[in-house]
Amino acid sequence: MDVDSIVFVLKMLCQSNPALIFWPLVIIDLFVVAVPVWVLERAVPHGTIDSLGVAIWFAFISISSVGYGDYTPLTAVGRAVVVCGAVIMGIVILGMTTAFLVDFTQLSPNEEEVLSLIHISEP
Repeated sequence: MDVDSIVFVLKMLCQSNPALIFWPLVIIDLFVVAVPVWVLERAVPHGTIDSLGVAIWFAFISISSVGYGDYTPLTAVGRAVVVCGAVIMGIVILGMTTAFLVDFTQLSPNEEEVLSLIHISEP
């Protein structure tokens, strides 16, 4: 299977059911951020990310771009993981969500034809 075939399959999955791409991407990114941050930050004195649950919460809040500020990484590597994994991928994931919603609300050519017929038949 070549790269073009894989890209085609991913495009068709996105068209037919975007959730098949979206949710696995979110979950993978969540753990790609949470686990390294937890490993790096759990032994830091006065650190706030001291358990895996807190790290998952922190990753989720960072990916969603809310960022309450109650938990922050203190190490430089931890901050780099958050910037690359949570902030940048969070922007990508939110952009994909917006694109899916816009695409979902677009009328198909058949729907546009029906809508035009409805407008023509109105007095």
